[in-house]
Amino acid sequence: MDKFYKNLINANILEFVKEDMLKSVKDKEVVIYKTFNISAGHKLELNYESPCRSFHGHNFTISIWLKGKLDKNGMVADFQEIKDIITDLFDHRHLNEVFKKNGLDANPTSEVLAISIYHILKACYFGKLKVKVRVWETDTSYAEFGDKIENG
Repeated sequence: MDKFYKNLINANILEFVKEDMLKSVKDKEVVIYKTFNISAGHKLELNYESPCRSFHGHNFTISIWLKGKLDKNGMVADFQEIKDIITDLFDHRHLNEVFKKNGLDANPTSEVLAISIYHILKACYFGKLKVKVRVWETDTSYAEFGDKIENG
């Protein structure tokens, strides 16, 4: 293995794998992953006593998986665009007001936020990509929603 590896390094390695690489680029789906943080506040309407019934905020971590074929730029989706779509809607916002303004009569829980982000991304990419979303409310608690995505 060691000699084979050194021979590949000394040779034009891309020429060596070009055929397999071009086939993968055209035919295969690729999984990409983006994670980022947003800060947002909410007040939950609950049928039991809880501190979450009062207005409070979180530093949410949002994790996004997208799976699809490469576009003409060689990407499944642009990482910055993924982040911008979500942060423009939810970062430094009052989630109750965002939901109400957009006609969504739902409690702005992490679960509902994950479902909302899933549907937003599905719409933004015209349903062409598989999408999975994880919303971390704390370091130990998250909600996840989306398509089943496997590598390979």
